[in-house]
Amino acid sequence: MGVLAQCGKGSARWRGLWLAATLALAAAMPAAGREFQVDGRPAWVEPLPVPLQVQAPPGTSTGGVQYLLADRQTRLEPHDRAAYRHFAMRPLTVDGVEEAAHVQVSFDPSYETLTLHAIKVLRGGRVLSRLDPAKVKVLQQEKDLEARIYDGRKTANVLLDDVRVGDVVDYEYTLRGLNPAFRDRAFGSFDLQWKAPVNTMAARLLVPAGRDPVILPRNGAARPLVTQRDGWVEYLWRANDVPAQQSDDDEPGWYDPFASVQWSEYRDWASVAAWALPLYAADADQGAELRSQVDAIARANASPADRLREVLRFVQGEVRYLGIEVGIGSLAPRQPREVIGRRFGDCKDKALLTVWMLRALGIDASPALVNTRLRQALGSFQPTPGLFDHVVVRARLGDRTFWLDPTRSLQKGTLDTLSQASFGRALVVEAGTTALQEMVAPGDVVRRHDIHTVFDATGGRGKPMGMQVTTVYAGESADWVRSELAGDSHDEVQRRYLNFYATYYPGVAVARPFTVSDDEAANRLTVTEFYTVGDLWKRAEQRKRYDATFYSADIDSQLHVPERTVRRGPKALTYPMTIHSVTELRMFKDWSVDLKPGTVEDPAFKLSYDTHSKGNVVTVTETLEMRADNVPAATIGSYADNVRAARDALGLSLFLPDVAPASDGPGLNLPVAMLALVMLAGAVWLARRAWRHDPAPRGPISPDDPQGLRGWLILPMIGIVAGPIRMLFDVWGTLPTYAADTWARLTLPGSESYSPWWAPFLLTELGCNIALAVFWVLLPILFFRRRSSLPRFYIAVIGATLLVRLLDNLAATAMSAENPVDPKEWATFVRDVVSFGLWSWYFLVSRRVAATFVQRLPPAPGAVAPTPTPAVEPAAPAASSSTPPAPVGEPSVSEA
Repeated sequence: MGVLAQCGKGSARWRGLWLAATLALAAAMPAAGREFQVDGRPAWVEPLPVPLQVQAPPGTSTGGVQYLLADRQTRLEPHDRAAYRHFAMRPLTVDGVEEAAHVQVSFDPSYETLTLHAIKVLRGGRVLSRLDPAKVKVLQQEKDLEARIYDGRKTANVLLDDVRVGDVVDYEYTLRGLNPAFRDRAFGSFDLQWKAPVNTMAARLLVPAGRDPVILPRNGAARPLVTQRDGWVEYLWRANDVPAQQSDDDEPGWYDPFASVQWSEYRDWASVAAWALPLYAADADQGAELRSQVDAIARANASPADRLREVLRFVQGEVRYLGIEVGIGSLAPRQPREVIGRRFGDCKDKALLTVWMLRALGIDASPALVNTRLRQALGSFQPTPGLFDHVVVRARLGDRTFWLDPTRSLQKGTLDTLSQASFGRALVVEAGTTALQEMVAPGDVVRRHDIHTVFDATGGRGKPMGMQVTTVYAGESADWVRSELAGDSHDEVQRRYLNFYATYYPGVAVARPFTVSDDEAANRLTVTEFYTVGDLWKRAEQRKRYDATFYSADIDSQLHVPERTVRRGPKALTYPMTIHSVTELRMFKDWSVDLKPGTVEDPAFKLSYDTHSKGNVVTVTETLEMRADNVPAATIGSYADNVRAARDALGLSLFLPDVAPASDGPGLNLPVAMLALVMLAGAVWLARRAWRHDPAPRGPISPDDPQGLRGWLILPMIGIVAGPIRMLFDVWGTLPTYAADTWARLTLPGSESYSPWWAPFLLTELGCNIALAVFWVLLPILFFRRRSSLPRFYIAVIGATLLVRLLDNLAATAMSAENPVDPKEWATFVRDVVSFGLWSWYFLVSRRVAATFVQRLPPAPGAVAPTPTPAVEPAAPAASSSTPPAPVGEPSVSEA
């Protein structure tokens, strides 16, 4: 096939059904003369015997066929090339007979001739000829017509009679001819491994002495056996029992695991560029029509950037895509005047037209050859013209480079927002080219979807919901959607959109047709869809509740768990791609759903998610960022695990417990509230006991000892003053957890968040927090009254607070393994423990503490009052601050 016979394939859907019907009718008509010949094999061929004695071990055939022989021999001649092929296969099943009994040979009649040597069926030692020229049907099928490519290739088809399981189908043929665009240099390759095992696989290349092709073995292929005789150099590869190479359908296009050998008389990229340069040479005079179009663009656009943009707009919008890839037409573009006269062309034609118009406007532009499948891997191959399947345009404005694809549907936006062509590496067709050039980095290509989905569930459970989806497409994504909307009716597009959502919400219906808003300058297209979703609340009988699940459909559709996690090749991914999804649920009552934000990261993608609520609105925010175009086989297992984790994190499931009214809303949880009052009473009783504790002051005290609320005591005093405020805020922050609906979700069997440990854990935490709050209120009272009980009471309260924090963190980690305590919180806890140790030591050994906290309770009526320790100096006024508890710092005990 020609070097660019596939250029632009799949770029758009062709609707010229009349042309397809015309060509199909022409293919079915008998040819004026025979388009093939029957003759013996050429004398230069060294035939190989078919290994008939070899039997396929059970379970080793592919498609019910045992491949016995694959022999390819190519001979280069001056201005010509002959390719001999010999294949033999044994069908082992009925399906295998269907495969083996249909012989097909494709060729380009514009420069190739087909000679059939033999078609045989070997059965039980007999040779049954099946080569009947009258039964050879030459058809012109044009398989790529839907992609608007007409290549003129024909296929000789032979349907063999009387082929049975266990027979051997053996056929030989030779193709002779060389596309005239290649002149005196040739290139090619031999497959040395297939998806099916082959008993004998051989390849032979004959080259006249003096012609020295570059031989490049790939993927473990052996070096050839080289011999020279009679003025010819022979390169030979031969192997027996060649195993099958496994591959998967979802591998990236650039991945090729099969052993092969590439040969080329083009030694470097400079020689390939030199080959292409005359093919892409356009005449200076392209006629009045094209010149007038260029002049009109120049008059209407003053800046080079606007002129470049207008030329691209003209070629994309005014010249339709149609490739006539016959013979040299598969390689050489037509002159721009011919293209503009017909108003159609393929990628080569449209690229050269664009280049000529830009150069006429004084803009630096050149054609650029690319491979849409190999992309970045193009540089790992031996340079040949046959490596390219598409042509784009490289244009330069000052120090900026633009890669333009004239075959795309009409692109909108300015040069700054235009989505450029990105195919990894390109060979620019211009004088002086010696190497491939890097194109736009994939990460610089914008493919972004911003999705805002609103569910209106305010009607209550049992009522249908409204669903409005607003999607903003940016960059290349906007180009894709514009092409879709231009190529299909809105009714057809709406049907596809509806079916997409129906996989997530059965019964979804269109409320009214979608609307489109196009910001062409920013290259942003907005599509707004309107649906009605039936009642999503489904009763779960076993769990005694109603469930409703809301999906992040667009992100979910991008994350697929691989079907195979044991594989040899990488898995292809869509890259680049960013999807930002905001799902807004407008509920029929206030809803408390505040979940910890999180991420799922993999080398191939990153998912960020967050959920929060305010009043009756629950908002789920998720962002998927694709980071690579493939997943290596070695990491496919971890990728699958991360995809599962990401899918589990997507969307939101809500439920309504079908229980007592106390759990039917976010209001007062009366049983817990009453228990809290009992706990408060108990904590006050304990505080009164602590207040009555009246130990003797630590002594002896010297008149020279420092005393008063100053010095190092200022620091703990700040924490003691701020502590009750902070503790009360902490208690207040936990109260929503004890609201009726949250309490039911955590403690009622059948809830997704249920655990039998939640109720005892939460009640224990509530009692501890109430007690600590009361003791923190008592602490500053004892402090400013300089009570003798203060030092040990201070140590006890701080220690109890830290102990409760430790147990709380450990319990939370054990009960929510997927949301462990933040490591930063553990670091803060360790810091506070160190601080607690230092200040405890200070309160136990400091002379200022001993001399300051000496006051005793007044005696009860009739009791003997204890003798107070005289104060040496008046106390300093108390400081006030809202600063958090005392910072870490080792106090100096020298003031003792």
